Amino acid sequence: MKKLPVVLFFAIAAFSLSSCADFFQGKVPMDTSKEDLSSLYDLLTPPVKITSLDAPSELYASRGLYAGKISVSWSAVENATSYQLERAVVKEPSPDGTWKLPDESEFEVINSFVYGTTYTDVILQNPLYSSLEPDYRYYYRVMAQNIIKGYDSSPYYPDYEVHKEKDENGNVINEYVPANPEIFGCLFKAPSQVEADKGKSSDTISISWSPVDGAAKYIVYRGEKETGTDSVYIDEVFGNETEYDNTVLASEQGVEFYYKIYAQNANGERSPASSLAMGYSLVEGAPVAPEKVYVDNGLGTSSSSITVKWDEVTGAGNISYALYRTSSIDSSYRLLKKGLTVREFNDSTAASGLYYYYFVQVSSEQDGTVLKSAFSDSGKTSDFPALGFLLSPPSSVEVCDSSKGSSYVCVRWKPAINVPDEKAQIDYSYNIRVDSSADGYFGDVAVSETKGELDSDGFLFCDVPVTSGWDYFAVTTVNADGTDKESKKSTVVAPVPDAPEKVYATKTAGRETFKKLIEEKGGAFDESEWSPNKNEVYPILVTWSASEKAAGYDIYRSTKPESGFKKINDFAVTGLYYLDAYSAAKSGTFYYYKVYPLNTLGQGTKSNDPENDVEHNARGYGALTREQWFREYNKTVKSSQSKLTLMHKASDLDKVGSETISGDISGSLSYKAAVVGLGAEITMHYENFADKFISDDSALGIKFVLQGNTDTTSNMSANGHMHETVQCYAKLIDVTDASAVKEAFGKLTDGQRAAISATGDRQYLCGMYPGKAVYDNLEIKGGAAGGGWYGVETYELDHTSGSAGTVVLAEDKVDWLVGEE
Repeated sequence: MKKLPVVLFFAIAAFSLSSCADFFQGKVPMDTSKEDLSSLYDLLTPPVKITSLDAPSELYASRGLYAGKISVSWSAVENATSYQLERAVVKEPSPDGTWKLPDESEFEVINSFVYGTTYTDVILQNPLYSSLEPDYRYYYRVMAQNIIKGYDSSPYYPDYEVHKEKDENGNVINEYVPANPEIFGCLFKAPSQVEADKGKSSDTISISWSPVDGAAKYIVYRGEKETGTDSVYIDEVFGNETEYDNTVLASEQGVEFYYKIYAQNANGERSPASSLAMGYSLVEGAPVAPEKVYVDNGLGTSSSSITVKWDEVTGAGNISYALYRTSSIDSSYRLLKKGLTVREFNDSTAASGLYYYYFVQVSSEQDGTVLKSAFSDSGKTSDFPALGFLLSPPSSVEVCDSSKGSSYVCVRWKPAINVPDEKAQIDYSYNIRVDSSADGYFGDVAVSETKGELDSDGFLFCDVPVTSGWDYFAVTTVNADGTDKESKKSTVVAPVPDAPEKVYATKTAGRETFKKLIEEKGGAFDESEWSPNKNEVYPILVTWSASEKAAGYDIYRSTKPESGFKKINDFAVTGLYYLDAYSAAKSGTFYYYKVYPLNTLGQGTKSNDPENDVEHNARGYGALTREQWFREYNKTVKSSQSKLTLMHKASDLDKVGSETISGDISGSLSYKAAVVGLGAEITMHYENFADKFISDDSALGIKFVLQGNTDTTSNMSANGHMHETVQCYAKLIDVTDASAVKEAFGKLTDGQRAAISATGDRQYLCGMYPGKAVYDNLEIKGGAAGGGWYGVETYELDHTSGSAGTVVLAEDKVDWLVGEE
């Protein structure tokens, strides 16, 4: 009996040496290298371990610094070994002139592993004035990573995700995007709209251009070849000037010069050269320009040519004329014909859908000397522009469902190009032509000379009865007063297939499920395609039922059900499935899919509707590797144990006892530490424990639900082992069922439960990644983890408390160091 105090002393001492708090952790601290393991407080209060990286706090993208590239840099992140850089491109401002921030789904990876904090993004190898890219805005975001040590990658910076502000019950009261709209890059663009005087003065030629952001100066070149190959430097002006007067010598009067302008910034970088602008000075005695230049047959009256006429010019010598034109998409002057001796020209090179402006230059030749007039004042800004356009077919033609039912189709089109002055516009009508072949003659008219009805999108539309042989449609424009009564036909269109049914995206599915689904769709499964990406996430398989008359399918993906969808297939999919091996897919993220059936012309406008898919069939996410599964699972374990109080007490004896804490969402964690014999026994029991919503959004579901134990047994030497298993089950509930909601969310307030019920979700996910963690082979040495492994087995969503479910990855070892990187 007298030995009892001694035995108890040693038992308590053993308990003190056994690092109870370390035992209590679902994931045990690994550091056994410390010489002094006698302090229970030190072992129970281990140093903070790194599990994830911070996001960079700054990002810079150059604006107008280089003509063909953008320099991107960002702040370094501690413990990061590399960075992933992504880019989104916005090509034009909104109609109100503002630039819309890109959706996060529009970002594409341009480099997965940048080993440093700078990157040069080469946009154009050979930038030209005609390149479209200088007009775009380039947005970047960067993510810190440490693949070697397995840290969770940082959030992106800047953050383009839509954030939701919620009230205490979880109702969304505001949405915002944190990203600064002023963080973007752009190229150094060439000067545009370059104009040179044509015979306005005898001693100077004035050149003008539009300003370029970032220009410190403009450099002017001149040559006599219309190709610009003989151009030489003549002068430069400051960056705040956009005009230059070129003084010409008497010997240069009348010579046609071709000018090009370069912008140069403060760093000495030159833009591409502008387009060439022809200009010349007037020679004394030169003829005058025609007072009137006009279009005689070309205001939507001809479908093939525009007839231009002008007043006669008289004078000494032989008079001839040269005709030039510009267009609504090209401000450069194109010579159509010179040496004309008649005062009209039939322009048969004009294209449909464009406005053209015509200019006449008069030449007089006498005794071998040619004198040229100024250009006629007949351009876009003239009081009397020589404007012409072809009788053109309408644009943006499509076939859609008719409000009259399935016996009709609705043909829609944008109105054809017309006179800019609305008061003088031509009263067009339209023919809807049909054929049984896309390459046919389209001689049959289904609807003749209809005005169409105007819809809210600015389209005209007309219902056409469904008729055998009317498989393809084209629309022509009719001008009853024209020389040609009807335009050429529009783009050929056809009815598009109906949206596919049964669009399904897999959710943490394994190899055998992929094989089964692909074979059911008539495909052959390539096992090598079922492999994880660098984020340790496996692919998602999207399947669907065939749509009648579909020639193929396009697949779109987004991280949101309502917007941000982007096409992900390079070529039309001819089967009924698509394996999405998305290289940037991350754990804990849902992906939503739209499938568009295509007709034989590659047209498709009808898809499934993920936004209103209350069963989330088109929402998917990939399975995780065992290691990544354990990291995600361990976040809930660590969160739960941070709430315990006894295990964090400073006094060793104060740690003995029991307590129970509740999960933020549901369930409980029970803790019990006791002296047993000459050692210690620590029991930690999880009962339906849930602490974290998916992406911290209660509308999405619960990430993990824990059921089971993580227990520890040790001896006097503070050596021992962990044992028992934690199961992570899945459960789908109907949130419109009040009793099911109360059971699943027992720890939430009535208001919070009501907010979840308001989503109307019939398949609310409780347990995103089913699986189990087995602790039986984890060794304890000197009061800390000292070897062994966790057993991890992952499942599909049929792994429930009442069903073993489908195994994704069979139980195998996960090293004891995983999660402790």
